[in-house]
Amino acid sequence: MKEKFSWAAGVIQEAGELIKQNLSLYSVNTKSNAKDLVTDIDIMVEEFFCKRIKQEYPADFILAEECTVAEEVRTDKNLWVLDPIDGTVNFIHQQQNFAISLAYYENTCGVFGIVYDVIKGDMYSCYKGQGAYLNAVKLLPLQVKKISESLVGFSHKWLLGNQLDNYRKALAAFRNYRYYGVASLEICYLAQGLIDVYLSGNLKPWDYAAAKIIIEELGGCIKGLQGETLTGLEFTALIAGEKSVVDQFYELCR
Repeated sequence: MKEKFSWAAGVIQEAGELIKQNLSLYSVNTKSNAKDLVTDIDIMVEEFFCKRIKQEYPADFILAEECTVAEEVRTDKNLWVLDPIDGTVNFIHQQQNFAISLAYYENTCGVFGIVYDVIKGDMYSCYKGQGAYLNAVKLLPLQVKKISESLVGFSHKWLLGNQLDNYRKALAAFRNYRYYGVASLEICYLAQGLIDVYLSGNLKPWDYAAAKIIIEELGGCIKGLQGETLTGLEFTALIAGEKSVVDQFYELCR
């Protein structure tokens, strides 16, 4: 199985080079609405991964954002969960601060996860039970902190609708707020201590499956906003962070 992990890390780096070669050569289309964007690079990279996975592991299933694999996905089997470019808006407007996110699951359990910041060349990775790493540096367990001393990252959807009102008391307890626009990297920023909590009102499995494996390896947790246990394969709102900070959030939401 470790061979599969090493193979995946190599393919991610190949895909990263493919993206960098095409940074100025792409077209933009919309999906569900004018703010839900996809480029032909997203699609190209997804097709690249799907082809490589099917060549190397033809019995495996793939759950990918752009749905280029027209097959019934079996989450109870060997499953790859892929976001070819997480942070497509950042890719379009900034050409930085976006990532490839890839997780591998067996029987709905995460085995390994890799999140690759393409422009910085930073690879966050974890093979479950073997530690989590940023490039070749082993990451330390998450620090216990007070919520009043914690920095929270959250998705822009918290500024829309009534979600902010529902959690205003809890959000007010944090020291300050950050928004980066790329869920997989933001959860990995927890591993570095750049933020202490991440909140999102609406994520898909490919947004967080890989980062979930990484953050849990460091003693953190990812749960639904009502405290639900998540496998990483749900379409859900969530909170991620060190367990005691997450518990403080729940307490303030009561």
